[in-house]
Amino acid sequence: MSEITLSDYTGYIFRELIKARQMSDEYARQVALTYAQDPVLQHFTAPRFKIPKMELTIPVLIAGARYTSTLRFTMPVRTFIDFIGGKLASIEYALRAAASRILIRPDPVRLQFLPRDMAAEPASRGDGPQTSAEAIKLLHEALLTSNDLGHPEGMVSYAWGTILQLWLSERKLVELYHKHSPNNELSKQAYTEILAGIKGAIVVDKVGIDNLLVDPETNLIKNGSDATSVFTIKAEMIEEGFFVRSVRDDTTGEVTQVVEFE
Repeated sequence: MSEITLSDYTGYIFRELIKARQMSDEYARQVALTYAQDPVLQHFTAPRFKIPKMELTIPVLIAGARYTSTLRFTMPVRTFIDFIGGKLASIEYALRAAASRILIRPDPVRLQFLPRDMAAEPASRGDGPQTSAEAIKLLHEALLTSNDLGHPEGMVSYAWGTILQLWLSERKLVELYHKHSPNNELSKQAYTEILAGIKGAIVVDKVGIDNLLVDPETNLIKNGSDATSVFTIKAEMIEEGFFVRSVRDDTTGEVTQVVEFE
């Protein structure tokens, strides 16, 4: 099935009609020159036809449409901070459990490392975040303002790497992390969960149609359509010509071009 935009299709038809007029005028010019060189025909007017009005009926098959969706990140900042903090706390628990080989549930108060009022604090600017808390806040702001929420993987991956690096340093867990997660398994698992949570909080804010796609092939319109998929363009075209004339100002001698319509 051939799919083109309705504007391209109708614009091409109108352009072809203008080209038809151009071809007709060029041939009329050749005839006029032939008449001018003939001793008898030079006394006749050169023939030229004009169609002042033309009605077009164009059936087209609706093939689809192109849409633009505006996405929005909806997770509140406090919820986002707790969400990322929970993943970091799980990593700390896994590291300390691996180090002690005693699998006990950690004290949630002991693992709370983000200030409860961080949501009200402005994110850092300049050379980048200095703490993991600032990096989390910056990621949230980036998600709120991003124009590419359809593909957040790159943004989230980079920010998560920064967050984890800062956080391991703050918690003095760098050596322990490299020992018990040598292939970055804990980070990869947490990233997968974080990305899934972020994508789950991205919603379609509004949808707009960019182009209507049509199929102009007449055999498909005849055999592969019904009353709900075909519509008809009815256009009345009135031929209008224009002249481009050069006008000289008698005072300044400046020459300007003026468009005059028939």
